[in-house]
Amino acid sequence: MKKTFRAGLVVVMLLAGTAALLWYLLMRRQVPEHARCIPKDAIAVLTLNLRELALDRSSGEHLFPEMADKQILHKELEPFSNAIEANNGSGLAETADVLGFFFRDGEEAYWGICAGVKDSAKFGKLLREQLTRQFSIKSFSLTGSSMVRFDTTSAVLGWNNDVAVFLYPFGNSSAGQTSSHCAKLLSQKEEQSVLSDENFRRHELSSFDAGLWIQPGELLKFTQGGSLMKAYFGNEKYISL
Repeated sequence: MKKTFRAGLVVVMLLAGTAALLWYLLMRRQVPEHARCIPKDAIAVLTLNLRELALDRSSGEHLFPEMADKQILHKELEPFSNAIEANNGSGLAETADVLGFFFRDGEEAYWGICAGVKDSAKFGKLLREQLTRQFSIKSFSLTGSSMVRFDTTSAVLGWNNDVAVFLYPFGNSSAGQTSSHCAKLLSQKEEQSVLSDENFRRHELSSFDAGLWIQPGELLKFTQGGSLMKAYFGNEKYISL
């Protein structure tokens, strides 16, 4: 009887330990590999931990209670959600981190967003067949990457088999310049990206719903030693992020 009880206890402990290990492996944070598309001299990187945000949302509580009764975002996002539904999915890695970033290259500066791609064919179909019905999107390819340009703006979205990059110029850069930068980022090697920075890697492994990583040296260079920041925000009392 005692042997049976001990054997049962060992099995229960083994199953519990295995379940705990699997949970840890599934939930532990990993450095997002698609960050290789972000230049190593980026001024700032904003990381959205979609897995944690989804868990927060699963509680049934609104992530932004002050907007719970408003339809602002619903109306703006409805065309995209309808297109994704009609496409039977977005083709993106839906639980992978989404990274927003800001960088400067010479006299040009860009806002960017990068996300992991799970099915590039499905993602391309979403853009070319579904969203073109509702938006003015021009598709083209450049140096082996698929791209689309939005309306008459210089905003460009490019993607390959495992990552998508959206770029919007901070200034008067042309669509051609933006496209070239987008193609460059998509083919960028890890040592040219923020992944080569151990501080960034440690930051990405910390626990957060949303995390902001800034390189003060690059920020000061972009703002001319802080003079631009003073000119823009010198009379502001608060800045909320």
